[in-house]
Amino acid sequence: VTVMDDDLGVATQRFQVVVSNVAPTLGAIDDRTVEEGSVLNLDDVFEFTDPGFANSDNPNGPTQETFGYSIDWGDGTASPIGVPTIVQEGSPGVLTFGSFGGQHIYADNGTYTVRVTVTDDDGGAAVETFQVLVTNVAPTFVSDDVYTLKEGEEFTLADLEGGAIGLIDPGFDNPANVLDPSNGGETEETFV
Repeated sequence: VTVMDDDLGVATQRFQVVVSNVAPTLGAIDDRTVEEGSVLNLDDVFEFTDPGFANSDNPNGPTQETFGYSIDWGDGTASPIGVPTIVQEGSPGVLTFGSFGGQHIYADNGTYTVRVTVTDDDGGAAVETFQVLVTNVAPTFVSDDVYTLKEGEEFTLADLEGGAIGLIDPGFDNPANVLDPSNGGETEETFV
C-alpha cells in the first residue's frame, strides 16, 4: 500500500494476504437402475461449482484453476482420472461451474455404491455417492436346428457348449469384484 501527499512525500507498507483453498461442491446424484450387460450412460450428469477462477494477471502464482474427477463404480473397477468440461468460467463473485459424466457396464445383477470425486488443483475434493440397482436378465436359448426322429427313438441333445443348442446371456465375469459382499460379490457368471 502506497500513500503520497501533495508535496510528493511517499509512505509504503507491505503485508501478506493468505488465501485458503475452498474445495469444490459436487451436486447430489440420483440413484439409477440398469440391466446387467447394458450401458449405464451418465453423460454430463455430475455437476460441480468452485469459487476459484482463472486469473491471467496473477504475477506471483498460478493463473489457471483446473479440476479433475474420478468414478469408482462399486464393482472393483474405476474410470481413469478425467478432466471435466468447464461450462462457466468463474470471476469475482461468480462461481466456476463444470460438469462431467461416464459410462459403465455391470457384469452381474446387484446393488452397487458408486463413489464420484471431483478435485481442484490445490487438493480440495468433494465426494458424492449414489446407488445403482443392476437387474438380472434371463438367459436365452438359441437353436436353428430341427430334429427329426421316429416314435420310440432315443433323442439326445448335444452338449450346450459345442452342440446344437446355444445360450445367450448379457452377464459376464468380473474378477475385479473380489467377492464384495455389499453388492453380492459375484466374480463369475455361471449357469446350471
